[in-house]
Amino acid sequence: MKVSDYIVEFMVRRGVRDFFGYQGTMIAHLVDSVARHPLARNHSSYHEQGASFAACGYAQARGECAFAYATSGPGAVNLLSGVADAFFDSLPVIFVTGQLNTYEYSGIRGLRQQGFQEIDIVSMAAPVTKRAVQIRTAADIVRELPLAYALACHGRRGPVLLDIPMDIQRGEIEEPVYDREFSEEELRVLEGLPDENELPERICTDPEAAACCIKDALSASRRPVLLLGNGVRGKNCARMLELARSRQIPVITSVLARDILDFRDPLYFGCIGGAYGHRYANMIASAKSDLLICMGISMCTRQIGTKVHDFAQGARLIRVDIDPFNLQRVIHTDPDMEQCFMADAGEVARLLLREGFLPAPDSHAGDWLQVCTRIRRELERVDETVSEREPNEVIARIGEALQGFGAVAADVGQHMVWTYQSLDVREGTRLLF
Repeated sequence: MKVSDYIVEFMVRRGVRDFFGYQGTMIAHLVDSVARHPLARNHSSYHEQGASFAACGYAQARGECAFAYATSGPGAVNLLSGVADAFFDSLPVIFVTGQLNTYEYSGIRGLRQQGFQEIDIVSMAAPVTKRAVQIRTAADIVRELPLAYALACHGRRGPVLLDIPMDIQRGEIEEPVYDREFSEEELRVLEGLPDENELPERICTDPEAAACCIKDALSASRRPVLLLGNGVRGKNCARMLELARSRQIPVITSVLARDILDFRDPLYFGCIGGAYGHRYANMIASAKSDLLICMGISMCTRQIGTKVHDFAQGARLIRVDIDPFNLQRVIHTDPDMEQCFMADAGEVARLLLREGFLPAPDSHAGDWLQVCTRIRRELERVDETVSEREPNEVIARIGEALQGFGAVAADVGQHMVWTYQSLDVREGTRLLF
């Protein structure tokens, strides 16, 4: 079987039928295989960067793996902005670049270029991918492609780049492999994730311990808040919202998780974001809450402000995240007030929702919710009197006209801020950035 045919067939069997890219000589065999497959659709962009962002949007909207391609040299380099976007926004995308024939490499170290439009795209992409590798033999693809897919979708999702020389694309493989299992440990090693004993002592890896910690904290708290990030989508999100509704806990989100709740849900109090989020969300989380349960959210400076240690100093922080590096950010000045757990947020929520695990909700839960509602109402009233917020009013009216629409996409800039601040997103509508 031809290598390029195998790549397309493998992706189609995984449900990926849309291929985004821009044609070029060194990727021609892959493009031809896409065109020949009866279930594959080729989307030819005007620029490789457009193709990479199209794949990112596809992955974000579907919540599944996407695919983009480019030819070698300038084509491959043009993909990199989209590759970085997929890396930082946790989007599972497989990027394939064409490359010089393997027999054209001279083996001379220090030679600026091995041949026409050759460039070491693997080294350039390595800092913003979960794995970047050049395929050197046709047989290698039957391991590297299944591995690329597994890594892209494992843990904190992200992009993988495969650089494939022309002679490898047109090469033959005798036994194509479509189902290949990789162990959790193998994937963790390849991702460069630290072993459990390499983590700082302050980070616990036991989801049961996380559930017990949250249980005890909720029992002692009078003003809890669920702070949810992009890591709680899908079934994880449903569990989180079930927890919030059962306990009447106010919910605040990150910008990327802005659409997980109806904008007018009585439990939703906006997205956090320093100078960019909702004013009432920032006040409730940072100044009024006594407990922040942070699930699948990075707690970066864009969310909590550049003066990190000024954030929520009157509140206890419990952080659950699958990314051990995010958890190494120290936020609270009092180490006893910040507990970190490297665990799947959905699994922790499942443990919390076990029958009889949590005590009955505090009788004062409704009082705290009323306080949050008043804060939101009063600060919205302040904002309505500011003439500079007229663009927000325009966005709000657009939102009213789009009720029931499937998805709204916003580019990056001030209009992105207006959109996540004021677009009235209803249940079932995706807001894509």
